[in-house]
Amino acid sequence: MSPTTTMDFEKHFSAEAKRRVPPTLRKLVAEFAGKEGIVSMHAGIPPNTAFPFKSFKATLLDGTEVEISEPKKVFASQQYATESFGYGPLMTWIADHVKKMHNPPYPHEHLLTNGSNHLIEMALAMLLEQGDPILCEEYTYSNILESTLMPKGYDTIPIPIDGAGIVPEAMREVGGLSIREPLLAQRGRCYHLG
Repeated sequence: MSPTTTMDFEKHFSAEAKRRVPPTLRKLVAEFAGKEGIVSMHAGIPPNTAFPFKSFKATLLDGTEVEISEPKKVFASQQYATESFGYGPLMTWIADHVKKMHNPPYPHEHLLTNGSNHLIEMALAMLLEQGDPILCEEYTYSNILESTLMPKGYDTIPIPIDGAGIVPEAMREVGGLSIREPLLAQRGRCYHLG
């Protein structure tokens, strides 16, 4: 089954997300990375002679040994990824794994982050402007509140919860918060983080 219509997600993007473009230097670096005879003069990508490892070997819990000794792979494992969308071999493996294990019924892409906080912050930056309202369970993970929501200036609206999750009656009362009604109407959107 494939979708019959294409959704326009850009109308939901924040001003920051709309301004973002792929960095030109990264594209240039990726094009010439690892080619023989090229001396990199830009900042941030050390030469392969700067890396101390010749090979990697690990033993898994089941006793299987994994070794990386091919020079190009050893170098790549120590170097910054120059691809804009993640380390190519890993992204290919993820795509193959998802297709094999889950067989999604429509085309999709993958995003690999360094953890859930990173992913949440990226999604919020893509969708919200400073001052935008976001519904939060009253006992929201404090790290997200303190490291992302508060510094970014989002208007956090606490929603009461009970043993079964968000209290439905409390959701109905959100519209009754007169100080926030104009903001909700003006923005035309409100997000829930829970």
